[in-house]
Amino acid sequence: MNTALILSGGTGARLGTFTPKQYLKVNDKPILSWCLERFSVHEEIDAIHIVAAPLWQAQILEWLKPIDIQKKFRGFSLPGENRQLSILHGLEDIRKYACDTDCVLVHDGARPLVTAELVSDCLQAVKGHDGVLPVIPMKDTVYQSRF
Repeated sequence: MNTALILSGGTGARLGTFTPKQYLKVNDKPILSWCLERFSVHEEIDAIHIVAAPLWQAQILEWLKPIDIQKKFRGFSLPGENRQLSILHGLEDIRKYACDTDCVLVHDGARPLVTAELVSDCLQAVKGHDGVLPVIPMKDTVYQSRF
């Protein structure tokens, strides 16, 4: 079984808004919904598990209704004090229904443009390994500054 662990526990502190980035709307849909749609239609993803604060869970369930995700959605986990602890909480909960040979893809809910090809490539690349990390070319300009 392949499970997508979607991290949606961020608070938006760096963005400086009351609403966390993953819940801001783009074209009348929250960014998280765009992300979840990508995983819900992917044939190789069997389950979706979301890390989100209780404050947002009821709203997320409402956003899931128009997405054909109900058959894949397995539940929520509570966010941790940082990203690593959020992942740990998600993995601990996924462990309740997954086995040692299953694969978990960890993805940030504020990143809606993940491609089906990247998901498939990761699932193919992890075979025979403990984990993989996708590396994609940067499109931003990077400047180095010396102080």
